[in-house]
Amino acid sequence: MIAGGVALAATRDLEIRLRAQLVGVRDAIFSRVEKDSAFFEQPPKWLTDHGFRWEDSGVLEGHRLLDDSVALMLRTESDVIRRGMLLADHLARGTRGCGGLGTNIAAKYDWVRGGGGCCSDHTEIFLAIAAEVGLISREVENSGHAMVEVWDQRHKSWVLLDPTIAIRFDDDRGQPLSLLATRRRILDGTPPQVHWFGTAMGTNAHAADSLVQFYYGPKAAWPLKFAQLALVYGANVRVQSLFAGRVAYLGRSGGQLVAQLLGVRPLTVYLLDSSSRSILAWRDNVRVLGVVASTLLMLSVVLVKRRWNGRSARGARP
Repeated sequence: MIAGGVALAATRDLEIRLRAQLVGVRDAIFSRVEKDSAFFEQPPKWLTDHGFRWEDSGVLEGHRLLDDSVALMLRTESDVIRRGMLLADHLARGTRGCGGLGTNIAAKYDWVRGGGGCCSDHTEIFLAIAAEVGLISREVENSGHAMVEVWDQRHKSWVLLDPTIAIRFDDDRGQPLSLLATRRRILDGTPPQVHWFGTAMGTNAHAADSLVQFYYGPKAAWPLKFAQLALVYGANVRVQSLFAGRVAYLGRSGGQLVAQLLGVRPLTVYLLDSSSRSILAWRDNVRVLGVVASTLLMLSVVLVKRRWNGRSARGARP
């Protein structure tokens, strides 16, 4: 009995590791690197001209997610940053874990508002609702955590918001920073201030600090956490949701692979510089391994065909 339990646990651990490797292979293939950090500061029009797909106001497909008071508050708030913070706070209700709800927007919203959801769930819901209330937003990532940036037209800059725990990062004057500016300060040894604007826990600062520790680690570890920077280039929740419904018979992983091959799922663009070079080395390693594995597979197929053809030829002799 005990041996069987150990074997089952080992099998599950192996399955998790294999899935992680497959995700790494997928991300390595469907991603690219950008050496110029200015790429991550470009305004929305530049991104549009270079193929970025924004959310449209039809992303919710008739779903009524927001009650009238919340919708009115978001639409009438004139300050873009304040509007983004209100939406992030509306979604930051807790961290009960991932829901595994696929691309169903309404189901994800209910799960997130109930205190569940991964960072990616919070991000997707934010992007969907932001399009409805006139916010220009996009998905960005550091090492292992998804967040959003909203475009502040007045200051011509992107502002980083974390809709999972309702925080932003500020400079010494209390001005909000982009992910790139946050990263620069951390790597320069002058970490930004954490501005927590969530209301889910009232004024419980200790709880907020615990959430920051959970998602970002201690400040001493921030240089590693923020060494990697990525922009999810071309994210469109509505398009992905519609496509996923049409290829549901392939399963989640199969559907995602087909979607990426056809350009439906977005490309991840990583910043490549001296701080991220060693971290992004896995992309090249995975690509090399993929080429080697593909070559070996092709050779195996050729050898099997030759052997089969040889047997067929001998069997056909009189």
